[in-house]
Amino acid sequence: MQRQLPGLHVPISACSSNSDWETLHKAIDVNNDGVTVGRNQFFWITRCLAEGSQCHGFTETASKSSECRPEYKWQLAWGKPAGQPRYRWLHIAVPTCCSCAVTFQPRTRDNPPP
Repeated sequence: MQRQLPGLHVPISACSSNSDWETLHKAIDVNNDGVTVGRNQFFWITRCLAEGSQCHGFTETASKSSECRPEYKWQLAWGKPAGQPRYRWLHIAVPTCCSCAVTFQPRTRDNPPP
Protein backbone atom coordinates (compact mmCIF):
# COMPACT_ATOMS: atom_id res chain seq x y z
CA MET A 1 0.00 0.00 0.00
CA GLN A 2 1.44 3.37 -0.93
CA ARG A 3 0.45 6.79 0.30
CA GLN A 4 1.39 10.13 -1.17
CA LEU A 5 2.40 12.93 1.17
CA PRO A 6 0.86 16.35 0.51
CA GLY A 7 3.04 18.48 -1.78
CA LEU A 8 5.13 15.53 -2.95
CA HIS A 9 4.71 13.62 -6.17
CA VAL A 10 6.64 10.54 -5.13
CA PRO A 11 4.52 7.91 -3.35
CA ILE A 12 6.00 6.25 -0.26
CA SER A 13 5.15 2.87 1.18
CA ALA A 14 3.04 2.75 4.32
CA CYS A 15 5.51 0.12 5.56
CA SER A 16 9.08 0.06 4.28
CA SER A 17 10.39 -3.32 3.21
CA ASN A 18 13.30 -5.04 1.50
CA SER A 19 13.11 -8.01 -0.89
CA ASP A 20 15.82 -10.44 -1.91
CA TRP A 21 16.49 -14.08 -2.77
CA GLU A 22 17.26 -15.99 0.43
CA THR A 23 17.73 -19.55 1.58
CA LEU A 24 15.76 -20.78 4.57
CA HIS A 25 16.88 -23.46 7.01
CA LYS A 26 13.77 -23.62 9.21
CA ALA A 27 10.13 -22.87 8.39
CA ILE A 28 6.53 -23.61 9.39
CA ASP A 29 4.28 -25.90 7.33
CA VAL A 30 0.50 -25.80 6.75
CA ASN A 31 -0.04 -27.78 9.98
CA ASN A 32 1.90 -25.14 11.95
CA ASP A 33 4.70 -27.66 12.53
CA GLY A 34 8.40 -26.94 12.26
CA VAL A 35 10.17 -27.98 9.05
CA THR A 36 13.84 -28.33 8.14
CA VAL A 37 14.18 -26.91 4.64
CA GLY A 38 16.47 -28.76 2.21
CA ARG A 39 19.66 -27.09 0.96
CA ASN A 40 20.12 -24.96 -2.15
CA GLN A 41 16.55 -23.65 -2.32
CA PHE A 42 16.04 -19.94 -2.81
CA PHE A 43 12.87 -18.03 -1.98
CA TRP A 44 11.93 -14.45 -2.89
CA ILE A 45 11.44 -13.00 0.59
CA THR A 46 10.18 -9.58 1.61
CA ARG A 47 10.90 -8.38 5.14
CA CYS A 48 9.62 -5.35 7.01
CA LEU A 49 12.42 -2.89 7.73
CA ALA A 50 10.70 -1.79 10.95
CA GLU A 51 8.32 -4.60 11.91
CA GLY A 52 5.93 -3.49 14.65
CA SER A 53 6.38 0.21 13.94
CA GLN A 54 3.57 2.66 13.14
CA CYS A 55 2.63 2.87 9.45
CA HIS A 56 3.84 5.94 7.51
CA GLY A 57 1.10 8.49 6.90
CA PHE A 58 -1.26 7.06 9.53
CA THR A 59 -2.42 9.24 12.41
CA GLU A 60 -2.99 7.24 15.57
CA THR A 61 -5.83 8.12 17.94
CA ALA A 62 -7.15 6.72 21.21
CA SER A 63 -9.45 4.42 19.22
CA LYS A 64 -7.17 3.25 16.40
CA SER A 65 -3.55 2.36 15.86
CA SER A 66 -1.41 0.94 13.06
CA GLU A 67 1.46 -1.51 12.86
CA CYS A 68 3.72 -2.82 10.09
CA ARG A 69 3.40 -6.61 9.92
CA PRO A 70 4.73 -9.29 7.59
CA GLU A 71 2.32 -11.29 5.44
CA TYR A 72 3.06 -14.89 4.55
CA LYS A 73 2.21 -16.96 1.48
CA TRP A 74 2.58 -20.69 0.94
CA GLN A 75 5.53 -21.82 -1.18
CA LEU A 76 6.41 -25.34 -2.25
CA ALA A 77 9.69 -26.55 -0.75
CA TRP A 78 11.73 -29.73 -0.30
CA GLY A 79 11.77 -30.23 3.44
CA LYS A 80 11.61 -32.58 6.38
CA PRO A 81 8.80 -32.19 8.91
CA ALA A 82 9.90 -32.21 12.54
CA GLY A 83 10.12 -35.75 13.86
CA GLN A 84 10.01 -37.30 10.37
CA PRO A 85 12.96 -39.24 8.93
CA ARG A 86 12.54 -38.31 5.25
CA TYR A 87 12.41 -35.22 3.12
CA ARG A 88 9.40 -34.57 0.86
CA TRP A 89 7.67 -31.77 -1.02
CA LEU A 90 5.52 -29.60 1.25
CA HIS A 91 4.21 -26.07 1.59
CA ILE A 92 5.97 -23.63 3.92
CA ALA A 93 5.10 -20.10 5.03
CA VAL A 94 7.36 -17.48 3.42
CA PRO A 95 7.19 -13.72 4.17
CA THR A 96 6.14 -12.05 0.91
CA CYS A 97 5.18 -8.48 1.84
CA CYS A 98 5.00 -5.96 4.66
CA SER A 99 1.48 -4.62 5.27
CA CYS A 100 -0.11 -1.95 7.39
CA ALA A 101 -2.49 -3.46 9.95
CA VAL A 102 -5.00 -1.05 11.51
CA THR A 103 -6.47 -1.95 14.90
CA PHE A 104 -9.63 -0.37 16.24
CA GLN A 105 -10.20 -0.28 19.98
CA PRO A 106 -13.70 -1.19 21.22
CA ARG A 107 -15.80 1.72 22.43
CA THR A 108 -16.02 2.06 26.21
CA ARG A 109 -16.91 4.79 28.69
CA ASP A 110 -13.21 5.67 28.83
CA ASN A 111 -12.98 5.66 25.02
CA PRO A 112 -16.13 7.41 23.67
CA PRO A 113 -16.66 8.14 19.96
CA PRO A 114 -15.09 11.44 18.75
